[in-house]
Amino acid sequence: MEPKSVSSPVGRAQVSELAHDLLRALRGLIEPRHYRVPLLALVYLRSNAPEKWKELRSSAGQHDRDGITAALQRVNTTLHWLPNHYGIPGSETLEALVEFARELDQEFPVDRSAANVPALSELFDYLVETLFAYNHDGVEYYTPWSVARTMIRIIRPSSAEKVHDPCCGVGNLLIETSRFHRERDCSVPAPQLSARALTEESLIVASMRAEFEGAAVEIGAEPENVLLRDSRAFESFDVILSNPPFGKNIQFDTSHKNDTRWRYGTPMGGDPSFAWLQHAVDKLVPGGRAAVLMGEQAGFSGGANGRIRAAMLNDGVVEAVITLPRGLFHATGISVSVWILRKRTAGESTRDEVLLIDASEMGRLVERNRRELSHEEIERIANAYRDFRTGKNTAEEGFLRAVPLEEIQERDHLLTPRGYLTGASEETDPVTIVREVRQSDARMLEVDEHARHEDSVVEYALSDSGLRSDSGLRSENLPIESGWGEITLGEVCEALAGPSGQLRKLEYHSEGVALVAPKNIHNNRIIDEGMNHIAPEQITGKLERYRLADGDVLCVRTGSPGRPALVDPSHGGALFGTACIRLRPDTSLVTGQFLTYWLGTPQAREWISRNSSSGTIPSLNARALRALPVRLPPLWVQREIGRVFGTLDDKIAAHDNVVRATAELRESLGSMLGNGMFSTSDGSD
Repeated sequence: MEPKSVSSPVGRAQVSELAHDLLRALRGLIEPRHYRVPLLALVYLRSNAPEKWKELRSSAGQHDRDGITAALQRVNTTLHWLPNHYGIPGSETLEALVEFARELDQEFPVDRSAANVPALSELFDYLVETLFAYNHDGVEYYTPWSVARTMIRIIRPSSAEKVHDPCCGVGNLLIETSRFHRERDCSVPAPQLSARALTEESLIVASMRAEFEGAAVEIGAEPENVLLRDSRAFESFDVILSNPPFGKNIQFDTSHKNDTRWRYGTPMGGDPSFAWLQHAVDKLVPGGRAAVLMGEQAGFSGGANGRIRAAMLNDGVVEAVITLPRGLFHATGISVSVWILRKRTAGESTRDEVLLIDASEMGRLVERNRRELSHEEIERIANAYRDFRTGKNTAEEGFLRAVPLEEIQERDHLLTPRGYLTGASEETDPVTIVREVRQSDARMLEVDEHARHEDSVVEYALSDSGLRSDSGLRSENLPIESGWGEITLGEVCEALAGPSGQLRKLEYHSEGVALVAPKNIHNNRIIDEGMNHIAPEQITGKLERYRLADGDVLCVRTGSPGRPALVDPSHGGALFGTACIRLRPDTSLVTGQFLTYWLGTPQAREWISRNSSSGTIPSLNARALRALPVRLPPLWVQREIGRVFGTLDDKIAAHDNVVRATAELRESLGSMLGNGMFSTSDGSD
């Protein structure tokens, strides 16, 4: 490859072409996470340590594997933050990195070191983006530049302020802060930058980037999970900037109830979102401000997160929430929001408004699935925040609004901007959708608990009745108990078919006296879904005899003859329709529960099928049904049978409710998905 002229910064297209050429030998050899740190170290070495680079290239030119390894280890010693185990792994990777070093030497000759620096810096930045942002295992380290610029221009760190990133990734937020300062005025002292890195890889890359940028950043000598142990626990800052890995299950300690960071509530163990937000507030000086990137679900999640969000809002530390467009991140379509937090000074009153901005429609496509915010869009967002801070009228339909805290409290402290802005239809209103999801979830949990209770009741009833032993249901032939008699249905109850034409003249209403039809008979019960009603004043004369009473048995007459339901107290006084037969038992001889379950036996169903008319629609008349044979036990046995079978019906009904509630929750979650609000716990697609 012929050397290119690099006397001035190269364009992005040229850098891209060069980077792809340099990476050619490594592509497909191993995963980027196994070579990206030593590869970036080579670029850093070429730019920042020419003498060490000559030593390395001399060994590489002689194809001396041991010499190359030794040279790299000496480099590691020089770059004190580059651990020895980030030397060269494996022979194939060694050869590929040596080839990378050769091509790098051709592109950037040592005798032109000063001229090479700008181009090497741009190359380094491009490689960081390529090796981290486009890989799922590195995306949590990388904050896209347009997102970083938006956060910095909202917060606007000023001269000599202490700016801290508690989980700095590859350092984009601090690098952008340094650039923001240089753009404004290099004659005044720069902000004091510091950071902590969650992983060793993050520490190494962020340190190299800071040196490339010429930014003084105190980043610590070793990686640190500040949620577990904060080496700067007693230090406060004017500005906190952070894009923490909110979607990852980061370990943190929730056992210390006196941890001052959890002043708004102990965070959920499996979700660090509100641990990061509370940590940011805790690190601020009075009057300090923070910009923290969060997954959109932080604005509507319930449970402990919802309680913490409410407490933060009520204390006035949440100043603004800005929803950003989807697709800003390279390797994931996750939807994110910027939370602007501010710690009040002593005696300062709580602000009674929160600025909500919906920028989800902003951005332009720069790649097939990736968007970027333009400079004009970033300034529009930042200016809206500054107007809010200075007390200017802040409202723009569909884009932003200063929402009274009282209104947010009425909406369960939800912080989803779109739902508060005019023009958002109720169908796609995130606040409405989230409320429906919560209600559906609560309903499902409630009916699921009830179903578990009914499961235990069934187990007890089967065991208590002697039908179940320790080894399961009894399977041996059980003798017919003494005292059982053979009778017909008409001997123990009255059978009455529904009115034949009188109901046709009546009007149905949504309220009034219930009219039970076959569609309302399900699993031995009367269900209210789809029930018609008749005005009470319309029920006169002969219609009164067609009312139901508690303990009656109602069975279907046409279509599916014999399907029964026991009338419970809530349906006493209802009317039954033409296609039903009411059985009113003589309670001195038989219970309605027993009759219901007898009608459901295979013997009874088979008899009813044989004795129903065989027309296009099978039907059964009351006279025929009265002849149904019944094997009748003593009343105490009937009650015991009713108890056991009743628990089974209760269990069936409970699990039907679970199915319906689960389907309802699925539908509600589908609305979230359709509106782009669904996010997985690990923050991936």
